[in-house]
Amino acid sequence: MTDTIEDKDIVQRLWEHYEPALTELLVSQRTGAPVSMPADLNSKAQLLSFVLYDPHIALVWGDELAYSQLEIWRPYILASKRRIVTLSRALKREGPVPGLKRTPSYSFKAGFPISAGYAASSLSALIYITDKNENLGLMRAYPGLIHVCGHHGDSEKHSSFSRLPAAYDFLLVADAHSMMRYIRSDIHMATNRMIPIGNTVVADVEFTEERSEFSRLLYAPTFEGYSDSANFSSLKSGGASIAAWQDGTSRIALLRPHPGTGKRLPDYRTIATEFPKPAIASEIKGKAKQFNWSDFLVADISGVTSEYLFTGKPIVIPISESDGWKHDYVNGTNLKDYIYMWDYKKESLNHFVQAIKSDPLRDARLARRSSLYAGAKTFADSSALFEQALGYFIQAHRWHRLRQGAQADSAGNVPLRRRPLPKSAELSELVKNIIKGKVALKA
Repeated sequence: MTDTIEDKDIVQRLWEHYEPALTELLVSQRTGAPVSMPADLNSKAQLLSFVLYDPHIALVWGDELAYSQLEIWRPYILASKRRIVTLSRALKREGPVPGLKRTPSYSFKAGFPISAGYAASSLSALIYITDKNENLGLMRAYPGLIHVCGHHGDSEKHSSFSRLPAAYDFLLVADAHSMMRYIRSDIHMATNRMIPIGNTVVADVEFTEERSEFSRLLYAPTFEGYSDSANFSSLKSGGASIAAWQDGTSRIALLRPHPGTGKRLPDYRTIATEFPKPAIASEIKGKAKQFNWSDFLVADISGVTSEYLFTGKPIVIPISESDGWKHDYVNGTNLKDYIYMWDYKKESLNHFVQAIKSDPLRDARLARRSSLYAGAKTFADSSALFEQALGYFIQAHRWHRLRQGAQADSAGNVPLRRRPLPKSAELSELVKNIIKGKVALKA
């Protein structure tokens, strides 16, 4: 992970060395006017770090950086050849973000100045992981950059697609089916602005062609949503039926609750805590291990069903006619074509599993897997598609600048990382490490 240097004297000396160059680079993308330098030393330190590293791409969280969402994108960041940073309103804790080797992370709450984005010559695109009001502020501040709606996984939930992506330059989608959600909803966004790269693959998750024994169940209910009209969770209604299925020997159920479980309705957290925990649970931690260990999934309509589909193993959604609008909504999607629908009010899970033992939806499920992952058979395949998308956004930014009459060889466009190094050997070495993403400044 990126180390942090907090020596005020070092920051001040570096600032004095680079201030003339920064004066050339700090120009508003909205007006073309010079931008005032930040006054406090900490903002100066973060600006220096950001501009010297000179990222190509920033992954943006409009709110606090969510580790559960970062878990989806971290493997892609680490595999990328591009210089990437994370940008958020706040970090859960001070210091480097765990697991992000040579990937600096910045937050506005910690003093990151928005003007830093003007001076980073290579910064081409912001990819937004969440829909937050803060996104609009960044889009206004950086009209010269490419703005991409990225989200954090493919889901059939109605809250996963809206009119908001039409405001972005591009929208990352999994496949043609994902695109059709927006088209059917009459969202006016040209299809050439929708970039299909396949759904994100959980690194280290394995695909298997073996038929399921239906004995190791992973239960991954979604959270209770931000309102009753967005509550797709089965934890409160069907959790007990799933817990009753296991016998601790031939049948084992492992619960993987959504990270947001209980934030709106605390009793959901209580139910999750009281769900029987098998002895093997302590050995199988982490999404990839749990996916690989299990031989089928029970989950609600959510992004986890799309992620698990990569394994090729069966998926069951607990949904009853008594669930009203949720039942109608789920059955109005194409999920029932390749995912088993279990009415937990009418029959036990054991009885239902016996009925699907031959796995009649297997071929349909594998066909949907191929489509959803754009033909990717490994994480490396999926990562290559993501990398191609980044290259496309960077090139789109170049075209945008050329249309505006930008001159690549003008003095003001020389990146800070290519300017003369400080004469001090100590500072020169430090700058080289900042450029490599090994070190970040803070004061």
